[in-house]
Amino acid sequence: MNTLVFSDTHLTTKFDKAKFAYLSKIISRADKVIINGDFWEGYLISFAEFLKSDWQNLFPLLKKKETVYIYGNHDEKKLVNEGVDRFSVAQAYSYKVVSPNYKVHIAHGDKLLTDQGFLSKLPNYKAMIWAGAQVQSVVVKAFGPESWKRIGGPQNEQMKLWKKTNLAADEILITGHSHFAEKDLKAGFVNAGFNANNWGQYLFLREELEFYQERIN
Repeated sequence: MNTLVFSDTHLTTKFDKAKFAYLSKIISRADKVIINGDFWEGYLISFAEFLKSDWQNLFPLLKKKETVYIYGNHDEKKLVNEGVDRFSVAQAYSYKVVSPNYKVHIAHGDKLLTDQGFLSKLPNYKAMIWAGAQVQSVVVKAFGPESWKRIGGPQNEQMKLWKKTNLAADEILITGHSHFAEKDLKAGFVNAGFNANNWGQYLFLREELEFYQERIN
């Protein structure tokens, strides 16, 4: 099975032809797709608006690939309705894949962080998230994805600790959320990265876990 895993596309009603072409390309290369959270941007638009946007042209292709949709913190389960069936065959908070070569546990990652619950209760939490996204956009466009390590790296470390405590030693945790891609198989951890700010990052689960990164435009 040739399974694509991508996360953090944060799609809004603003349509990007280059990003659409990129997503169409990588989805077409897969036999199966797992969207690992933050597919659409629930802090800025409603799910109804997303379903009506030009991004709906991806839906038939995603459905054809028997896409599994994992909820993130920007596209929480409570924000969606039966419209998820237009682009996915199953929805969950986590998903497991077992092959002869590896076992993986896939989750967006936000619920694995020790400070996430506290931050989400702050009165200006969504404004803080939006401001952080603007900062990331400037930094990553200017200096590339590695420049986000100082922010995303510590979140990855927290998720590694969660993996060590909650999963079997031979199981690999695949996340997103932090927007910092990392493949640390010694720790049994892979972060699939993000797809924004002119960069695309994703995994293919084949005989091995293969990470890819490319400029979108």
